[in-house]
Amino acid sequence: MVTTKVALCDWFLFMVSYPRTQPLTNTQKFTQWSALIAYCLGGASLLLCPQLWKFLLQLSFEGRTEGYLRLVGLGVFIIGFILVISARSNNQVPRHGVILGSIPSRLIGVNGIILMMVLRGYIPLSFALVFMVIDTSLPLTTLVLLRRETEESSSGISCRNICAEMVVIFFVGVFQLFFWLVFLIRPDIAYDILQLDEFNGHSAGFLASAFFTLSIHGWYHIANACTVNRPAVPAAFFYRVFISVPVLVILVLVDQIERNLFLALMSLDICFSIMILLFLAFGQSPTTSAMFMRVPIIISNWFKFMLSIPRTEPMTKTERFTQWSCLLAYVIGGASFLFAPQLWAFILQLDLQDRSEGYLRLAGLGVIEIGLILMIAARSNRKMSPHQECLTSVVGRLLFVDSILVMMILRNMLPLSFALFFMVLDSSLALITLVIWCRESNRASIGSFFVEVSTPVLQPRRPLTATSTLVIFLLGIVQLLFWLILVVRPDLAQQMFHLELFQGYSGGYLASYLFLISVHGLYHVVGASNVNHCLSPAFISYRILINLPAFVLLFLVDQIEKNVFVVLISLDVFYSVVIAIPVWQERRFQGKVIEMKLD
Repeated sequence: MVTTKVALCDWFLFMVSYPRTQPLTNTQKFTQWSALIAYCLGGASLLLCPQLWKFLLQLSFEGRTEGYLRLVGLGVFIIGFILVISARSNNQVPRHGVILGSIPSRLIGVNGIILMMVLRGYIPLSFALVFMVIDTSLPLTTLVLLRRETEESSSGISCRNICAEMVVIFFVGVFQLFFWLVFLIRPDIAYDILQLDEFNGHSAGFLASAFFTLSIHGWYHIANACTVNRPAVPAAFFYRVFISVPVLVILVLVDQIERNLFLALMSLDICFSIMILLFLAFGQSPTTSAMFMRVPIIISNWFKFMLSIPRTEPMTKTERFTQWSCLLAYVIGGASFLFAPQLWAFILQLDLQDRSEGYLRLAGLGVIEIGLILMIAARSNRKMSPHQECLTSVVGRLLFVDSILVMMILRNMLPLSFALFFMVLDSSLALITLVIWCRESNRASIGSFFVEVSTPVLQPRRPLTATSTLVIFLLGIVQLLFWLILVVRPDLAQQMFHLELFQGYSGGYLASYLFLISVHGLYHVVGASNVNHCLSPAFISYRILINLPAFVLLFLVDQIEKNVFVVLISLDVFYSVVIAIPVWQERRFQGKVIEMKLD
């Protein structure tokens, strides 16, 4: 944990360029403090106190106007954050590149767009004038300071500095710039695509203003990429994960923004964050163009490492059976529950009332992920005990799973046919795995079985102190116990998440999925104790590539409630980020060790 704190501290200090390797110029100092005061503090006041600005500017809040104004405040705050990071950077070339880029963008771009919105009647004149005054006075002051401390400064040189490395375009910035610019010019397109509430008063204009701030973020992505400003890369990840995502979650929970708008903004932020995180994890400070050329290689290496391709040694019979049985029974079987719950309702004679179908789909999703975890654990080249996960699954399925299912039957939480199906499936696969292991092992006994299961957990070994495995071990314990409590008491989940009243077996199906999440936590603990490094990317991948798209789709088609969606997606994003950071640090350390050996 000390290593994790040091890594996070180093990451943050690099982002804010502390300590400075050279003093800030007057232009950089002015940009830093003006952005902090005008944009960060001003944006925070719009986000947290829109009623204050309503009083000062005599605004009228109708419909979703207040929520959209909060989004504008969030966007302005992030613009200030980006400018502060850019001004402080030790690494950009030329030194004032991003600052120079902000001058014409604010004087011409921002003021031009705001003027267009005023003429179209999108936003009140008083609101527009505040931003036009700020975005005119600050860049002009910046330009005066720059001319005084730079002998060769001129408009021509400034333009050449801005365009010097424009060949290196940061793709995320280009996409974000033009994508949101379309919605800014035609907010009715956003209204149709996202199926938003009907616009009242100036709500369309404030929403367009929020889109405009997002477009400006894209411009600063491009400017920072062109000046090779490396601290801007972790900053782009930081503001999305630690500022945008939590604020968006709060705004949708208090009904300040629509569900579909939240989904669109949240999905894009998560998507961009994943792209940036992949480059942070696998890139060795390449140029932007080289990074994009490496994307297929990065993804390919990620999956090859996770799936242990190629194998360094042949799999045992126990590992092979675990791999194929999990693929057929859990991955394919779980997919059938996810995509065709009505088929299982017919086969098992289930009565799917109210939210039962959506929760049954969630249970199928959880079964798929258990199958993937066990498959990857069985195939892994990088683990201490070859059979620990396989044999732990025997105990888990025969005792843990079956006992919980019996409890749920006795409490009338699940239909007997549904519970018996999984009890028979888990028991038969577990017993077959045990028989194969006994035949394959020279000294098979009850004692040797429990020794192989428990030794990696109980015996202190140096690899367990690796940051990523320790983090996964602790997160797994929390996940195991937290969701298990809600399995035993689903009424607590109903109260905590403000869910609809359970009808039929819907509460039991939800408890089944929560139990599957708890089992995922168990395999986090087991995989970490066995120092199974192939599971580290697996725990990130299944959350990002499977869970998040599935949750979004189930939410959009009204199969799960808003609060269930928000809780599940927030926890998955949090877990993915917490696991990814130590994985990234370990890969960077390994890369440096390899470079030292080569030297």
